Amino acid sequence: MMWIIMAVLSAIFAGLTSILAKCGIRKTDSDVATALRTVVVLLFSWIMVFIVGSANTITDITPKSLIFLIMSGIATGASWICYFKALSVVNVMRMKGTLRSYLEEVNADAENMLARLETEMAKSEGVTEALKRQDQMTWFQRKNNIRSRAMEIVQREMIFV
Repeated sequence: MMWIIMAVLSAIFAGLTSILAKCGIRKTDSDVATALRTVVVLLFSWIMVFIVGSANTITDITPKSLIFLIMSGIATGASWICYFKALSVVNVMRMKGTLRSYLEEVNADAENMLARLETEMAKSEGVTEALKRQDQMTWFQRKNNIRSRAMEIVQREMIFV
């Protein structure tokens, strides 16, 4: 039962991390924000090591484990840098007034791609007006299937990149 409580707390703190970081970066250079946040995490981590009394286990870390821990640290640092850069770019776009036009452009491109894909897929699969006149239910089912597949392509290639 304790693991569920810890998992819920982890999710809450992860959400708070993003919210607080977003608030903290508003008028701060993203690299300085990353460095400051890293210092706080470093201090907090070492305090926890000494509080729980596990400092003496450092010598038990195998070279293989050490390599993976270092790689994990590098990945974490890269994640933080990318996260803060993304926040700062969005904030700059918001301040310049270009975020809305950028999102409108992405939306228009996505809608155009969706329409093109639906047209191409319908043509290649024989979903025509003649089929619609002949068997509306089949036409409707196949058209919905095409739309669903086309939307998945658009989301994969344009939205969730």
